[in-house]
Amino acid sequence: MLKRDQRIRVLYAVATCGGFTNAAEMLHLTQQAVSFQIKSLEDELGARLIHRDAKSVELTEEGQILVRYAKQILDLYSAAEDEISHSKGLYDGLLRVGCTGTLARVAVPGAIRLFREVHPAVSFTVSISNSEGVLDLLSRSIVDIGIVSAGPVDLEQYSIEKLFDDEVVFIAPADHQFAQRELVTPEELMSEPFVLREVGSGTRRVVGQYLKSLGVEIADFKVVTELGSSEALKAAVAAGIGLSATSSISLLGNPFRPPLAPINLDGPPLNRSFYLVMPVATGKRRVVGAFAKALRAANAVAFGATGSEREAEGSFHLPGRALPRASREPDVRALRARLSGQK
Repeated sequence: MLKRDQRIRVLYAVATCGGFTNAAEMLHLTQQAVSFQIKSLEDELGARLIHRDAKSVELTEEGQILVRYAKQILDLYSAAEDEISHSKGLYDGLLRVGCTGTLARVAVPGAIRLFREVHPAVSFTVSISNSEGVLDLLSRSIVDIGIVSAGPVDLEQYSIEKLFDDEVVFIAPADHQFAQRELVTPEELMSEPFVLREVGSGTRRVVGQYLKSLGVEIADFKVVTELGSSEALKAAVAAGIGLSATSSISLLGNPFRPPLAPINLDGPPLNRSFYLVMPVATGKRRVVGAFAKALRAANAVAFGATGSEREAEGSFHLPGRALPRASREPDVRALRARLSGQK
């Protein structure tokens, strides 16, 4: 990698993260080290860059100017490294990914493994947040690429590509009366305690929109708990705290301990898509694009390859061997059948 002025990176991190503490956490430095780097930069420039008080930091006029150029400098470093790596046929450096906890558990590790078999010099950091949080990380250049489920972001500065489809499944404890019913109406759901993902979650957003299309409002449900992860949500449902809805991909990989069961809601399937989002003006376009192929290939294996996903699978080649075929049934109806068999 090109040797960069670490002080520029530290200043940009403080500005985008909103303070020394968050910047230190992101850069894996101590707060003292962050303060030292900023002070060194100020001494060299002979100008104060940041106003500090007990509660916040604020850029001076000189600080705002330098931060504006700092982003361009860091992007140019990334672009130069990216182009040089491409000319060699191999990538190196750091790729920062933002995604939900479910994807960090189910989808992203396989993609990293595939990618590093071809490009072993690339290292990764994975930041976990809900869809809204991932977009915030992207906007502050804390991650290079994001995977979100809240639908395409209508912003010109982002490149948005559909990654794969998913179905959101309504779930109950295996011994709940709704788990035994052939059909449950949306109005009947309103009579039961309900567990939801937190505000900002893509799952919560699409569930609210879906229920509204069926003539009920999520605001009228008996929401007893809000949780920040799919794993916590499933555990709450299994414990009998309430009913809920979760991504079908969060149910992959022996998810039914403690036991859960699907609710056959009287309505059409609740389908959604996951999207790959990255800034248009990124210096890592080639390496991000290559990782996107690995991500699609890994997901074709994890979730079952059909249609365009098979094309994606074929677009990422490992030297000397073929990509293994999917061992799981891709149809969510099969997932429902497996769930029902646990009752």
